Amino acid sequence: MRYFNAQVIILALLSGVVATTSANAQFREVTPDQPNETQGLVPTKQPFVKPKIESEPAETAAVEDPSESADSELQDTESKAAESKAAESKAAESKAAESKTAESKTAESKAAESKAAESKTAETESSQSDTDEISVVDPYKSFRTTKQDGATAPSPSPSDQIHHSPVVFNSVEPGKTTVDELKFEWGEPAKTIELDGGAILVYVVEGFRQIDIFTDADGESVESILVHLKEPAKIDEIAQKLELGEFERVIFDDDSGTPIAHGIPEKGVLLTLDGSSKSSLVAQISLEPIRGELFRLRAELDEKHQHLRSISDLNEAVRLDPKDAKAHWLLSELMSKVGRFDDALESGERALRLGPTNSLYRLTFARLAAEDGNVEAGIRDTQSVLDDPDMTDIVKARAEYQLGNLIASGPDPVFEEAMVHHLKAVDLSIKHVNDKTAKIRRMAKDILVDAHLAVAQDIALGNFQKKSEVVPKWLTRAAQLGDDFIENDHGDETIRLRVYRSTLAIYAVMEGKFNASIATEEALKEGKRLIASADDKVYQALIERELSEVLLHAAKVEYSRGRAKTAMKFASNSVALLHSQASERQPSLFDEVMEGQLYFLMGSLYALTRDDHKEAVSWYEKAAPSFTHENLPNLVDASQFGDLFVSMGVSYWQVGQKKKAVDLTQAGAELIQQAVQVGALELDALSVPYGNLASMHKQLGNGGRAEHFAEMMARIEKETETR
Repeated sequence: MRYFNAQVIILALLSGVVATTSANAQFREVTPDQPNETQGLVPTKQPFVKPKIESEPAETAAVEDPSESADSELQDTESKAAESKAAESKAAESKAAESKTAESKTAESKAAESKAAESKTAETESSQSDTDEISVVDPYKSFRTTKQDGATAPSPSPSDQIHHSPVVFNSVEPGKTTVDELKFEWGEPAKTIELDGGAILVYVVEGFRQIDIFTDADGESVESILVHLKEPAKIDEIAQKLELGEFERVIFDDDSGTPIAHGIPEKGVLLTLDGSSKSSLVAQISLEPIRGELFRLRAELDEKHQHLRSISDLNEAVRLDPKDAKAHWLLSELMSKVGRFDDALESGERALRLGPTNSLYRLTFARLAAEDGNVEAGIRDTQSVLDDPDMTDIVKARAEYQLGNLIASGPDPVFEEAMVHHLKAVDLSIKHVNDKTAKIRRMAKDILVDAHLAVAQDIALGNFQKKSEVVPKWLTRAAQLGDDFIENDHGDETIRLRVYRSTLAIYAVMEGKFNASIATEEALKEGKRLIASADDKVYQALIERELSEVLLHAAKVEYSRGRAKTAMKFASNSVALLHSQASERQPSLFDEVMEGQLYFLMGSLYALTRDDHKEAVSWYEKAAPSFTHENLPNLVDASQFGDLFVSMGVSYWQVGQKKKAVDLTQAGAELIQQAVQVGALELDALSVPYGNLASMHKQLGNGGRAEHFAEMMARIEKETETR
C-alpha cells in the first residue's frame, strides 16, 4: 500500500524539502491538539509535489459489493424443506456464495432442511416397515475416496501435488451418480420430498441418523449428499476417518466470528458443526462435486498469508468455473499485492467483463489503470462508483479513500481536495469499527489506518502551516489504530510496516530534525520477524519488497539531511532486497519509476559523496528507462525530472561521454523551463543548467552556443538580484 509517487523522491533527492508557506502571506494557524482538526490548514500558492497511488486495503477481499447484498439473503424456508434445498443449490451457483456470510447461511439452511426432512421421516417411519434398511458394520466405511484424472491443484510445496479426490458414500458420488443408479444400489427411499427444483430423497442407514440425497432440478441425478451423524463427533476424528488430515480446510464463521463449518475443496466435503459445544463437534457431513467455489473461498478467507496456495486456489477456481467473476477479482487483488502487475491487470479485466456493475471490481480496475499511467481514467471511474446512490458506507469509504489517493497523484495533484476525500473515508469507516459483522468491522479498521496515513501525507505534501506539529499527530494515531487492530481483531501485521514506510516517506519531504535510523531499525526488526514466522515464499517476498521501500525512504531522509554514509547503507540494502525478487516481479509503470528513483539515488551518492562518476553512470544507465517511458507524463509531472537530468549530465561529462552529457543537460534545462513557466519552480532554477551548458559548449569549442547560454545565465542572475 504505497501512496507516495516518484516526484516525492525527486524532490527529496534534489532539495530535501518541500515548498513552505510564503513569509508575507496571511494565514490562520492550525491547532495541533487533535488530528481531526484540519479546518485550520490553509493552502498557500506554492507549487505542488505529487504523492503516490495507494493500494487497496487487504481486508476488502472479504467484502461484498452492495449491489449483491440482496442476492446474499436466503429465503426463509418456513416449514418447507423443499424450498431450503433450492436455496442451497442457488447459493452454490449464485452471488450469494461469494461472501462468507452467504456460505455460512447456506450451511445453516441445509441443516434446517435436513431436520425438517428428518422430522417427516420420523412421522412416517412406522408405515415404512416394508422399506429395506441399509446396513453396514462400521458406518464410516460407507465413505471412500475416488481419484479424478487431470484435475490437480498444487499445494504450497511444488513437490507435493494435491489431486482432486471426491468422497463417495456407499458407491454414490454427487454429480455423477444418477437417481436410477442410486435406487438400484440403495432401494427406494424412506421418504421423498418434492421440490420445485428437484427433490430430497431420505434414507435410513445404520450407524447414522439419516441420509438426505439432493437431486438436480430434473430429479435425474444426485447433486449432493447430507449425512446426519447419530451423535456429534470430534472434527479430528472425522478428518481421520475420511482421510482429510493432509488438506488445508476453509473455515466458515457466522457474523460474530464463530466457526460453523469446515470445508475441504479437494474432497468436496463440508463439515457442519453442531454449535452447542466449544470443542467443534461435527453434526453433519455434506458431500458435493468438486467445485471452484470452495477453492475461491479458501483463498478469500485465508488469514495465514498462504499466498502461494491462494494463487493456486484462485487459478483452480477460475479453471473449474471461468465465469466466477469474484475469483478473477480476488486473483487480481492478490497479484497486485504481491507485485505481479500484468497478471493483476488481466484478472481485473476479466472480473469487470463478468461483473461490469460490481463496485469493488470497478474500483480495483480504476486503481490498476492509474498505476499504469492513466490517472485521469482512474479518477473518472472511481468517481462514477461514488455516484451510485445505493452504495453501502463501507464500500463508499473505500471509494473515497481511493479517490483521494488518485487526486493527490498524477501530473496535477490537488492535496487540499484529496484531503477532503480522505477525511470522508475516515468518517465513514469510523461508523463501522464496532460492527457486529467481522468482515465489515475489519475492513473499516484497515481503511481507517490507511486514511489517517493519507491525511498526514496530504498535509506534508500540500502547502500548509504547522506541518511539524500536525503531521506527527496523524501518524501517531494511525500507529495506535494499527496496533489495536492487530492485537484485538486479527489485523494484518504488515500494517506496522505500512506505518513505518509512510512515516519515513513523509519526513523525506518535510523540513526539520528527524533521524531515520530508529524507525528503519524497528521496521527491519518487524520485517525479519514476519519473514521468519512465515513459510510462504510469496508472502516473504512481499515483506522484502515492503522493506525495500522502507529503506529507500530512509535513504532519502538521511540524504536530504546530509548524512551520506547512512543514506548509502540504506539505499544499497534497498537495492539488494529489490534484486532478490527480480525474477518474479511484474512492475507497473509506477513501480518502474520507483525503481528508477532508487537507482538515481545510488548514482547521486556515488557522484556527490565519493566523486566516483564511473560508478554513478552505471547506476544512471539503470535509471534512464524509467525516466523516458512514453506514459510517464500521465503519471507524474515530468518537468520535475529536469534537475535529475542535469545531475546525470555532470557524471557523463566526467567520464568522457560528452555528447550524452550535453543532451541530458539540455533536456533537463527544457524541463525546468516548463516548470518555471507554470510557476512550479522559481526562475533561478535555470541558472545551474544554463551555466553547465555554457561551460560544456565552451570546452567543446562551440563558442556561439557557449556565449548564448552564458548570457541567459547572467540575465537570470541579474533578474533574481533585482527582485
